[in-house]
Amino acid sequence: MSDGENAPALREFIAELNRARCAAGPPTYAELERRSKRCAAPFSGPRPAVQPLRVSTTHDILTGRRRGLPRWQWVASFVTVLHVLAADAGVDPSAIGTLGEWKARHEAAGAALDTARRAARVPVHATGGARHEVEDERRETGALAMARRSVATGWWRARHRDVVGAWEEPCLSLESAANLIRVYGGHRVPALLQTREYAMAALRLDRPALPARSLARRADLMMRRRAVLSRPNSARLWAIVDEAALRAPIDRAIMRAQVISLIRSSERPGITVQVLPRKATGGAAAGDPVVLLRFPESEFSDVVYLEHLTGGLYLDNAADINHFSQVLNRSAIEALRPPESRAFLRKFLI
Repeated sequence: MSDGENAPALREFIAELNRARCAAGPPTYAELERRSKRCAAPFSGPRPAVQPLRVSTTHDILTGRRRGLPRWQWVASFVTVLHVLAADAGVDPSAIGTLGEWKARHEAAGAALDTARRAARVPVHATGGARHEVEDERRETGALAMARRSVATGWWRARHRDVVGAWEEPCLSLESAANLIRVYGGHRVPALLQTREYAMAALRLDRPALPARSLARRADLMMRRRAVLSRPNSARLWAIVDEAALRAPIDRAIMRAQVISLIRSSERPGITVQVLPRKATGGAAAGDPVVLLRFPESEFSDVVYLEHLTGGLYLDNAADINHFSQVLNRSAIEALRPPESRAFLRKFLI
């Protein structure tokens, strides 16, 4: 097993980094890079030289796309900048943790990864007594393991496999199995509520290099995903739409049709739509989408999916589920209630 396979110790360390970022505001990747380049604010305890936290590097580390444990110098710089940004925002930095605590976590994660690498290859005897090594089979359990195993037979494979990222496939399986989907859409309307025209326009903004044919097929895929809300015993959807998503630079006619669709969806049984106004402070993840999926099987824990343009991170341990449940709860409290949200949306049609 390699670090790139997201060993539990590595996944947990990445989750801790994401929790620390949330505790600090959370700042955007661009804010982290800007502040790291001019970081000179006092920090309690010994502080190492801060290296630039480049957007691409930070994104890849926090979404689990980068192989291996991040270097300590990067972690120390990240934690230091989070403390500075938290102080600037008037946020209590104690939830972020000290450099000493992070040093211990980093060393523990490194030791666990070393142990996992050694244990992943076990000696066995082949016929005739010759020794060789084979990969130890990982025995995952729960909804996430089920989703990973069912990817090969996923409904999207026949017609849309070429436009689905490998990181997206477990999410598509989980959506099909869930009986409750909670989502904060970030700077876009949540995927399960998008119209085809809106999906096309959003894709043009987010992935300008995507060929026209792939763009159209991605939009078709989005429409197929909506089927989970129309089947018998369909999943319940609780969606929080950030006001920023409604003010995106998208053609007015397309946005108008999208808003009408949101209003109609919000009136359907099993679908709750709330609008999070700009004045609210509880945005789930500074523009990054957050999805929490719950399943009818009592033995399956919830799964959290943190989605990015070029990757995603799946979390299924109790601490992460509790953290992001609270994040979504806080956003729901600060968002307008469903009737008020419909009234807010209708104002966009005037």
